[in-house]
Amino acid sequence: MIFLGASGTVAEWEALRDRGLPITFIDVDDRLCTLRIRFDEGGTKVYGLDDLRHEKVWYNPGSFEQLEQGWFESEANGRFRARQFSVALEILESVVAEFCVDRPDVMRRWANKLFQLWKISEALPGLLPRTSMTGEFSDLTVGHLVKHVGESRWIGGEKAFYCQVVTAELIEALSAAGKPLPLITQERVHADHEFRSFVFGHEEATVRFPHARLSPVPDLQFHPEHVGQAEVVPAPVGSRVWSELGETLGLSFFSVDYMMVEDRLRLLEVNPAFGFAWLPAPCVDAIAGALSRHLSS
Repeated sequence: MIFLGASGTVAEWEALRDRGLPITFIDVDDRLCTLRIRFDEGGTKVYGLDDLRHEKVWYNPGSFEQLEQGWFESEANGRFRARQFSVALEILESVVAEFCVDRPDVMRRWANKLFQLWKISEALPGLLPRTSMTGEFSDLTVGHLVKHVGESRWIGGEKAFYCQVVTAELIEALSAAGKPLPLITQERVHADHEFRSFVFGHEEATVRFPHARLSPVPDLQFHPEHVGQAEVVPAPVGSRVWSELGETLGLSFFSVDYMMVEDRLRLLEVNPAFGFAWLPAPCVDAIAGALSRHLSS
């Protein structure tokens, strides 16, 4: 298998390689620089993709937002150069789609949280907590959660950019900050643990984290001590759930975040592109094992 990744997922490939999986890494940035396309009277011919034609490709940039917004941001002409790469990336993703485990255009669609919520709420009713998107801060409900609409926060450790519990003070602060902006607001799920299952076809590995249920900022990434306590557990739901979810979204490889309330699954988010090298080693071992079983089958 070929891992077509980016700087943000080199660590994932290295973790799999170090555990003996036969996976070759190709950096999408490098491939954009070697891609050649000729347009003439004989039609269109693409060069530089021969090594992708003979093995299945796992396209996993980690985050589409980071992939494109991170290009050359520190350079004076960075915005211009990033635009050139973005145009070429769209072509590359289209050309390699037939070799990929999951089509890049499908992955991009479901990386959009609003499309994802829309599809899941219609196809698999009952899995989602009550959720809505709003651009008016006055629509926020005290005690619910407010989340970023974008694929990733990718801003830093500032509390303001993480999933938070809505308070009257927060609504007042947002209202005073200026123009409204699109936000996701969601009924808060109360549970002691948060789960993340990593799905590779019919194989999966599940990790459980303590949930910061009493914190005003329950976002897992805001609590590195909880990441350190992650443990491998059997999935609390049957594999049929992930099969139905994968079929609904047209995905074979994905991770899914959820909680369990009285044995009922409450789905929080699906990630078509994802990382895992930040987890403790036993968790990475389990994820690599699930992928290895998939490749063997």
